[in-house]
Amino acid sequence: MKKHTKIEGLDAVELNGKAEILCKNGKYHEAIKILNKALHVDSEYATAYYNRGWAYFQTKQYYKSIEDFDRAIGLEPKYLFAYDIPDWAHFKLKQYTRAIEDYDKAIALSPTQGGAYAWRGLANIRIGRAKQGCADLKKACNLGECRMLEGALENGFCRDITK
Repeated sequence: MKKHTKIEGLDAVELNGKAEILCKNGKYHEAIKILNKALHVDSEYATAYYNRGWAYFQTKQYYKSIEDFDRAIGLEPKYLFAYDIPDWAHFKLKQYTRAIEDYDKAIALSPTQGGAYAWRGLANIRIGRAKQGCADLKKACNLGECRMLEGALENGFCRDITK
């Protein structure tokens, strides 16, 4: 629900653009303040939630980050990028099962996204499901994302599969 049309002469899209520049320059706390204003102008602007979630992630505010990404997904369920970063936050919080659920959704939206298979594979390994994890890592490698499979092999996992 939109509350205002502009703040400081800027609409939500313009405020979001200003915040993106701040994020690119590593000024995440300032970006959060600007994105708060953007969301005051338009509380249904999924991109602003996504960007604020990224800024929260960068400032290690993982729970807030996850909340904003979930809100962005709630507003735009096919917002593929909004599934990636909360998974990293779930990893930081050691919430591997939740990360797997989010990667499942990302893979359903984009089955050729090697990174999602790789991270889901790592999460499965972390919760003791090495066979599933290794299968995901192999799939990721087949899609061009081999870094995590190589790491798993170096650490004694997935030895029964070949790239």
